[in-house]
Amino acid sequence: MMRTDPNTFGQDISEMRRDGLTYLQAIQHDGYTAVARHRLKRVWAYYSMKLASINLIDIQGKSV
Repeated sequence: MMRTDPNTFGQDISEMRRDGLTYLQAIQHDGYTAVARHRLKRVWAYYSMKLASINLIDIQGKSV
């Protein structure tokens, strides 16, 4: 079933899990490519920042 209101798209990832879709499948399924890409970039930026901070801590721990 296609969602028609972009304001309700992707607000809750558990909502998509209830639909039996992964995040990327939901993006392709709903076709909100602009909104989805923007949100995916935000999610990716957040997790890559977290990963970078973990790596920096790890590097500092080894060098000291």
